[in-house]
Amino acid sequence: MATVKQALTGNSPITERTPENTGAGAAKGLPFERYFTDGKISPFDAVEWEKRTALIGNEKGVTIFRQEDVEVPKGWSQTATNIVTSKYFHGKPGSREREGSVRQLISRVVNTIVRWGQEGG
Repeated sequence: MATVKQALTGNSPITERTPENTGAGAAKGLPFERYFTDGKISPFDAVEWEKRTALIGNEKGVTIFRQEDVEVPKGWSQTATNIVTSKYFHGKPGSREREGSVRQLISRVVNTIVRWGQEGG
């Protein structure tokens, strides 16, 4: 199965045509050409990252969600940080299993899509 690194760098049967997956008996599916990456560096390395605190309060100023040291793209707004961290990170808040980076979120989603593609042929 393709790993996150393979899927994100393009070294997978889904994104790279090789003699093994071309011609007669080729793997089923659609080939996808590179568009945003060159395959030489990880897409994660092309983004500037920073750590922030995601914080959501109610109208009375009471904190209803807080997660510190969340790694997000530097260009993101604080609102984007708060929403993605509170709604889309997996794991119980405050637990060791809790995602702490958008990189982890993206990797989880990419792996799911790769798995679905492989399972669906």
